[in-house]
Amino acid sequence: MFLGRVIGRLVAAVVTPGMEGIPLLWVQPLDKHSRPSGAAFVCADGTRMAGPGELVYWEASREAALTLDPSFVPVDHAVVGLVNDVQLDEEPADAVPAAAPSPAPATRAAPPEEAMILARVAGRVTSTIHHPSMDGRALLLLDKLGPEGRPAGGYLIAVDSVGAGAGQTVLVLDEGNGARQILKGADLPIRSVVVGIVDDLG
Repeated sequence: MFLGRVIGRLVAAVVTPGMEGIPLLWVQPLDKHSRPSGAAFVCADGTRMAGPGELVYWEASREAALTLDPSFVPVDHAVVGLVNDVQLDEEPADAVPAAAPSPAPATRAAPPEEAMILARVAGRVTSTIHHPSMDGRALLLLDKLGPEGRPAGGYLIAVDSVGAGAGQTVLVLDEGNGARQILKGADLPIRSVVVGIVDDLG
């Protein structure tokens, strides 16, 4: 999942069966500091409560469709929840990049080559209005790491299944079917789950 800001609504007079009544929103993808990152796109609103100006978190691919009822509809991005707060753990001032937009959008245009990734816990995301499957789940904002444990660029929001804390290096499953198996729900709109805390990189 990723952060985004609702910048408008889209109204379609005719839609494919199953999409009747689903709100459609223009969403600007954001980096972890809430700065624009890439081109805006249309998102189905799985919460049916998001509006212009609101900070949201969204999912792509099959997991996007799982936010809706019926869940097998032709959408590739959907709002999973409204963000109340993003709490980033303290970073040195020189670690925060300049306020220039990133050249590439934060979307998942193609599946990752590897479903398990390494990341560092950079903060938490709080949301009280969200898809029902998110009830009681802790959301962590994670910075992606390379094999040596150095920043690899990019971030993601993942469900925490192991109780990870600030600054810890974690193992993340970034594949929807596996995530649904771990969280024991066949229709969860969740793709990324923290599945381990890394003690050592050798």
